[in-house]
Amino acid sequence: MTGIANMVDYDSLDALKYLVRHVERTVDWTTDGLSGKEIYGDDHPEVDAIHRLVDDLGEVLAPLSEAWGTYSDGREITTRVEIEPGHHYEHLWHPDPAKNKAHVLTGNLLADPGENNGTYEIVITPPQSVVVRVFPCGLRVVRS
Repeated sequence: MTGIANMVDYDSLDALKYLVRHVERTVDWTTDGLSGKEIYGDDHPEVDAIHRLVDDLGEVLAPLSEAWGTYSDGREITTRVEIEPGHHYEHLWHPDPAKNKAHVLTGNLLADPGENNGTYEIVITPPQSVVVRVFPCGLRVVRS
């Protein structure tokens, strides 16, 4: 039986870089969602434990002198784009280039309750392209 290391197009350090970013993002998203439900670490030690996990990752990996922003093939691990002032999107690329698929994300521009400032779409095209298109209120996206 062939080992997994012989079956992938990335190395173990690339996998570690991806997993660290994935854990950080998941913890941020989870704890932000919990705080929106008024669940805080002061009242729930489990939330503090989740935060400590990310702190521990940083502490353990800090001494390593690796290029934490790029994979071994030179691709960036994440691409961050601005949708509008104060509103960003960050895409985490998989270390295996074959796993990155083209897709489009859509959403609403920031607005006060009851207002519509328009929409946006984020076009993700491997290996490293992330493009934002903004459609102010009143404009429609027509696909051919």
